[in-house]
Amino acid sequence: MNQRKLTLFFLMTMMVFLALPAAAWKEKDTCNGGWVRWRNSDETLNVSAGISQFYTSEWRSSIEAAQRGWNLAPASNFEIYTRWTLGSVHGVSGDTSDDLAIPSTWNYNGYAAVTKHKKSDCGWWPDLSHYTEVDVLLNPDARNWDKSTNPVPSDSMKNTTLILQHEFGHVLGLDHEDGVLATMNSGFPGPIGGPLGNNNAVQALGDDLQGVRKAYGWPGDEHDVAASAVYFAGSGVSKTITAPASAFRGSAVTFPFTILNRSKLSVGQETIPVYFYLSGDRNLTTADMFLGNATITLSDGRSTTGYATVVIPDYAPTGNQYLGWYTDPDNVIAETDELNNGVALVNPTYISANRLPLACFTATPTSGYSPLKVSLNAACSSDPDGDALTYTWDFGDGTMTAGGPSISHTFYSPGYHRVVLTVTDPWGASNQTYRYISVACSPGGFCPEEPY
Repeated sequence: MNQRKLTLFFLMTMMVFLALPAAAWKEKDTCNGGWVRWRNSDETLNVSAGISQFYTSEWRSSIEAAQRGWNLAPASNFEIYTRWTLGSVHGVSGDTSDDLAIPSTWNYNGYAAVTKHKKSDCGWWPDLSHYTEVDVLLNPDARNWDKSTNPVPSDSMKNTTLILQHEFGHVLGLDHEDGVLATMNSGFPGPIGGPLGNNNAVQALGDDLQGVRKAYGWPGDEHDVAASAVYFAGSGVSKTITAPASAFRGSAVTFPFTILNRSKLSVGQETIPVYFYLSGDRNLTTADMFLGNATITLSDGRSTTGYATVVIPDYAPTGNQYLGWYTDPDNVIAETDELNNGVALVNPTYISANRLPLACFTATPTSGYSPLKVSLNAACSSDPDGDALTYTWDFGDGTMTAGGPSISHTFYSPGYHRVVLTVTDPWGASNQTYRYISVACSPGGFCPEEPY
């Protein structure tokens, strides 16, 4: 199998609602309608960097992890490697050297990094044009950025691994993509598309892979579905999904969840089972407390963020717990990577031992002529923990009151009135129920007005 290799040459100095955006990757440069890329033959591009700039093992690990994000991409031939040697580099465009450097002065205000290409002239045939030089320049502030190779998503993060993965996407010929969740999102600081799975793996996302395969892919199917705790916030910005701060046993909670299809499929779509769990830590497994499931269908290269509504069981552990989800939990899909399938949200949800009260009431009568006096009795309401309840009545005619469990109300306006009872315990847990009261004018068509 032919592979296009870029060697970085380092000088040692259950309710679910979904939105489905279209895939939208972009080429950085084109020639007569063809994508400008590295030459089709096997080759090594030596991108050099000085040890005085990248001298720690943290730096080297971060750079290599960013490369793996592309090297291990399903159904893509393009690879990036490093080779370490002595020397110094400056990232000067036009010197025929492919460099990764931190310049002494930064002339690109507002940018975390910049990738500069030089390419051959555009000939009459698209494949005659190709990149001949690349320089990746990092903002000098990068010395102070987080170097984690498995970064936990954060909206304020400045992580070199994610930034370099993004820049290496430019190296192979991808432009910014700010319309969907992508590694090539331009928003910074932030998770920049975000890591995947429990291990916070830095991997190219589905939309980016669609683009890479267009220029460097191979025929045949490859399967990989993944879970992410990041969502697309619009205009090239990705953000970390926030879990509900607290929940009661027996209560329903709603939270966003993101799944991605990194597969390459010759035809059709991937049917992806998604299971939701409650875990005592962020290392989500299928042995954690099951909350519900859904089935999502996604075309290859697509990602989606939906909303799941699940009920916290009465027997759920109390204290800080993590909501999360698992794609393909039974390994029905034969994937190239099974480790990015499950993820838990970054912040915990505090599960209170308190349980929701039960709201219940009777109405006598439920229909009649105006003015209709109705007796409402909520004696059937209860609290499973034995706590005292407060009662709020909304009569559906523009009036409401905070009263006791037994109350009466007179209805004047004809029509159906939705009476809502809200019961609340001392801890703030509440529940509701409702009934309709039907009010009609007298047989002669007379309806008295409500007294003032």
